[in-house]
Amino acid sequence: MGIEQVEKTCATSVAKDKIFVHALRNDGGGFQFSEFCTLDVRSGKVSDCPYALLADTGFNSMVSLGSVVYLVGGRRPEHIRCKTQPPHSRCTKKALYHKFMSYLDLANDTGDGWKEAPCLPTGPTPRPAVLAFGGKIYVFHTNGDSETAHVFDPVSNQWETLLPPPGVNFFESHYASSAVADTENNRILVYFVRVHSVFAYYPANNQWERVLKPFSWSHKIVFVDGVIFFYLPEAPELVAAYHVATKKHLNVVFTSKLPEHIWRNVFDAMFHLGGDLMCLAAYSSDYSPPPRTTRVYLTKFRFKRSPHNRADLLVTLLPVETYTIGACSLVNTFLPI
Repeated sequence: MGIEQVEKTCATSVAKDKIFVHALRNDGGGFQFSEFCTLDVRSGKVSDCPYALLADTGFNSMVSLGSVVYLVGGRRPEHIRCKTQPPHSRCTKKALYHKFMSYLDLANDTGDGWKEAPCLPTGPTPRPAVLAFGGKIYVFHTNGDSETAHVFDPVSNQWETLLPPPGVNFFESHYASSAVADTENNRILVYFVRVHSVFAYYPANNQWERVLKPFSWSHKIVFVDGVIFFYLPEAPELVAAYHVATKKHLNVVFTSKLPEHIWRNVFDAMFHLGGDLMCLAAYSSDYSPPPRTTRVYLTKFRFKRSPHNRADLLVTLLPVETYTIGACSLVNTFLPI
């Protein structure tokens, strides 16, 4: 798509008004489990999820396919210190032991909670790159011994192996943003670390195409309407934008001076809320006397093309939003739903 179409497309895309949060907790003795909640960015309310996952150490990635949320990956069993629930665990919710592929239907609550799905053929995989595309789930990863990729079909409940481009090994997936969906062009963009290149994979004909070389991207990126947004905590611009089709950077122009709190924070996640709305998220734990809590901070900003200079991307920061959730040791994922 042309670079001049970014503003129009952003304005018509579907907005997401809720964020599904994956938080880790730790009992004495090293027993770990995860709990979940939903942040409603319209009402400002927090809704607790009644279901939990046991023996979840957070070395996984989360993706949604329709109303179903999937948690994919995890550490090998020998790396999990406690595999059975202690008698006095703080986890009082209905829970499932996470065995590297779990799912929860948020729209059809039968009371069963999290359910187990077939594990990756390669077994336990820490921090894979996961994305939903065309009704299927694509997983790109390294399991420590080899690099590979697979696609999961929830209809057949089966995995298939995906081959890499000719002459190129799959990347080392050190972070979950190593692959993004480019739905406008019916393809998936995959970053290959070792060759510093971005390839496009077309599921319709099982073909690969190198689209960017040399190129690299950061741990926190968002792909929206042909543009890669980068979070750059140490740069004056805070975010950068690169248009894939034209292979050009856009000039990020803030419409007002950035407040001081922006530079005091290092944000833990960046994600797209639909339309022209992007979000940076951070959290901090409150260690004051019980009940202890965790505070989540959302810094949202709107982006649009400048009517005077099409190479400029205007960014407008919105007021910070604060949410209070239960105490946790780590917020692993923020997933817009």
